[in-house]
Amino acid sequence: MNAGAIVLCGGKSSRMGSPKALLPFGPETMLQRVVRRLAGVVSPIVVVAAVDQRLPELSHQVIVTRDEQQGRGPLYFCWKRS
Repeated sequence: MNAGAIVLCGGKSSRMGSPKALLPFGPETMLQRVVRRLAGVVSPIVVVAAVDQRLPELSHQVIVTRDEQQGRGPLYFCWKRS
């Protein structure tokens, strides 16, 4: 069986106070760790980020896409179409 993963890393981080994707987690960021752990078991990996969100350096094999509309989140488009 082939399996891929979608990592939702956008959001305002209003409760956290700083961008969750950039939070340090040992020698890497939280997002880098999640992607690294997934890379051993799934392919492809798609990271969905906010329109203007900064991301840490990721493997060239990771597909990065952005929300279609700022502030609407990654599921807005799916909900809008149903």
